[in-house]
Amino acid sequence: MRRLAPLTVLLWSLASSACFAGGDIEAGWNAFASKDFRTAIRLWRPIAKHSDAKVQFTLGFLYRVGWGAPQDFEEAYKWLRMAADRGHSYAQSNLGFMYKDGEAVQANKVLAHMWLNLAASNPENSAAAEARDNLAKEMTAAQIAQAQTLAREWRPK
Repeated sequence: MRRLAPLTVLLWSLASSACFAGGDIEAGWNAFASKDFRTAIRLWRPIAKHSDAKVQFTLGFLYRVGWGAPQDFEEAYKWLRMAADRGHSYAQSNLGFMYKDGEAVQANKVLAHMWLNLAASNPENSAAAEARDNLAKEMTAAQIAQAQTLAREWRPK
């Protein structure tokens, strides 16, 4: 029985950590719902890297628009990219807009179109399809083909 004690302590520790992390995520959503964006950022930032794509997206969005913290495109890009790489449609569309407008990255219509195209695959994200189609009007056929190839080859991480 004594041999199980260290394992029991380890399992309890891991379970407690998960509860605290879950509590921070839930408390962050409660703060977000109350428009206390500063608190949401404070609660999520330490755990967002290992959290779900929804938290990563929301954290990135808050930095992008400057709610709860000074507007910071580099920080926004970091969190949005994590969520986009996991397939989060709204993070992908935000990256598309960032590449279109050159926020934290060099403006790049091909990458903007790629991210918007990926985001547009979610039927709930109709704004991404509209933005992608409008951007395509400013692009050459070769640029569009390159963006479409990148979108086809993209895989979630």
